[in-house]
Amino acid sequence: MTRKKPEILLVDDDPTNLQLLSVALANDFKLFIAHSGAMALQVASRSPPDLILLDVMMPEIHDARNAHAHDDHHGLHRNEPDQHDRSRSD
Repeated sequence: MTRKKPEILLVDDDPTNLQLLSVALANDFKLFIAHSGAMALQVASRSPPDLILLDVMMPEIHDARNAHAHDDHHGLHRNEPDQHDRSRSD
């Protein structure tokens, strides 16, 4: 019996990053690609992946993170897991 590959949604507005991640992960995972936050929401709503790898520095994502931080400050989203890799090389 063939085991189902875990599904990962890759979200980035940089085609080079998407290409590198795709090459690295394609053998072990079923990949979905989104070039924007809006596209990621559409893909994830149709078929929720096991993991989302998201570029949090994308402009629309960064704005959403600021809104999320505002909500957290006011006591909203307390029970939602929220983990981010904020490493960045400038």
